Amino acid sequence: MGLRSETGPAYARYYVNDKLVDKRTYDNYQYLFDNISKCKPCFLKVYNEDDVLVRTAQQYSDCPVGSWTEYYPNGKVKVAGQYKRNGQGRWEQQDYRLICSIKEGEWKYYDERGNLIKIETYKEGRLLK
Repeated sequence: MGLRSETGPAYARYYVNDKLVDKRTYDNYQYLFDNISKCKPCFLKVYNEDDVLVRTAQQYSDCPVGSWTEYYPNGKVKVAGQYKRNGQGRWEQQDYRLICSIKEGEWKYYDERGNLIKIETYKEGRLLK
């Protein structure tokens, strides 16, 4: 996600993903962006600028570490999979970067009508089939 603001003597403009937005929308995205580092761990729901659900995910800070689901604008599932989980459950003693973004198990891909189009299987981040 890209956030930027432009200010001058007589104006202020705010952008989210290069789309001009009002200050309230910008501040909301900035708040969420600033707080992602406090996600230790958490379950996130990510929405686009039009308030449409784009993704649900388990994360630790900016690192996916559990279930992952992406959605089409029509609400149908686009991708569903799993990243490696913290088997210990104790984050304060775990170097979470060792398990960060490592795909694990089946990843299913769907078309916009909800039809399954592909399955990939991963072990420790490596594609098996």
